[in-house]
Amino acid sequence: ERRKDLSKQAKKYGEEAKIAVRNIRRDYIDLVKSDDTYPEDYQKRILDDMQKVTDEAIKKIDDICAEKEKEIMIV
Repeated sequence: ERRKDLSKQAKKYGEEAKIAVRNIRRDYIDLVKSDDTYPEDYQKRILDDMQKVTDEAIKKIDDICAEKEKEIMIV
């Protein structure tokens, strides 16, 4: 039972980390869109790169959480 609680807590921390990453992405997108010094095609490239980085970070968080859950549930 304690292991299940720890597993739930690990999932919760993983979700909080993903939310933090998404919030950073949102702030960065707002910053890039509000700055008129960048040409439109350059803005699109920056935003595409930011999305790739965000996707990679979220995948790493998911992988770490899955690994930690396995580790917790091992007797």
